Amino acid sequence: MKHEGNIEITKENQKEWFEKLKNITSVSGNVIVDGNATLEAKALSDVGGDVIVYGNATLEALSDVGGDVIVYGNAKLEAKALSDVGGDVIVYGNAT
Repeated sequence: MKHEGNIEITKENQKEWFEKLKNITSVSGNVIVDGNATLEAKALSDVGGDVIVYGNATLEALSDVGGDVIVYGNAKLEAKALSDVGGDVIVYGNAT
């Protein structure tokens, strides 16, 4: 299944998005994870825009990002299957 548009995960909506993203394999826009939020999306394999992480994200199936991958501060992004990034990969501060 595909989600059209951007997704912004916040501490307040992370549970709602956890449920919504269970069967989503593709996002046409950006995926943004705010500083106090956590995202776990096991099926998500393709993001058309940027992946921007201020918090923590585990994206086991993510293999293709059309834009940039940016991880800020003390954030953590786990994306072991990631093999194709259309833009830049940028890591700031102590991020991993």
